[in-house]
Amino acid sequence: MKYSIFPGCLVSYRFPSYEKSANLVLKRLGYNVTPINSFSCCGSQILESINERDLHLLNARNLSIAQDLEINTLITLCGSCTYIIKKSLSILLEDRLELMKVNEKLSDLDLQFSPKKKINVTHIAEFLNKESIFDNFRKSIIKSIDINIAIQNPCMLLRPNRISNLELKDRLMIYKLMKECGANIISYKYTNRCCGGTMLAFDKPIAKDLGVLRYDILRELNVDLLVVGCPNCQLMYSIYQNMLNDISIPSIFFTQLIGLALDYSINEMALERNIQSDKIIEIINKSKVD
Repeated sequence: MKYSIFPGCLVSYRFPSYEKSANLVLKRLGYNVTPINSFSCCGSQILESINERDLHLLNARNLSIAQDLEINTLITLCGSCTYIIKKSLSILLEDRLELMKVNEKLSDLDLQFSPKKKINVTHIAEFLNKESIFDNFRKSIIKSIDINIAIQNPCMLLRPNRISNLELKDRLMIYKLMKECGANIISYKYTNRCCGGTMLAFDKPIAKDLGVLRYDILRELNVDLLVVGCPNCQLMYSIYQNMLNDISIPSIFFTQLIGLALDYSINEMALERNIQSDKIIEIINKSKVD
């Protein structure tokens, strides 16, 4: 089996620490990832709202590049990327006319998407929750991370069901991983609802309202860190946090906490690249990391 990470443009340009931590976590668990530097944006939101066929063309290009390198599993980091690529993949596999038209345009790039070359698209939280991989993950944990956290799930990873093919219990994927790492998980009612990050490009007041809903609750709870699994959420809760609330709760990618539990250092998890890195590192250093 060959694996590659599809980071998405937001991770590549704003949050490279997410990709780095994901790569190191996978490496520690025995999965070597083939780097691909020629991936493009998945087209979420912008192209998605303008031209559906060009959206599928863009993702057929990304998928065919992976196929040419014999990648079997494409591991995504972003909820929106996961949804969009899975959606395009399902169209390419089910609609022969759409596939023909897309491949006609791809031929100009000497690329072709082949339905015969099976490729699986999975968010890294999904990947780590596969039974054999999760068992390996549990056995690989070296340190317990005793920190009070709240979780923001990537909403587009979970819905719509016709694309995600996930069950209700799968909403606990990041929860299960964090629990194994020893974190104290504080529940609140917006864990699985949209963070508002994808609305920042279109309607900031709505995005702000969605974010404020969380902080009105989280400010009353004893939360050290807000843990996310999508760069849109991180964008909302780090760069745009000041517009949401006067009380600052740092946010961190779940792969960074997993990395600490797997005995990677703060530097290796690139925590200094996070917004409010000094506060995050102070919280980790003060907590019981056994």
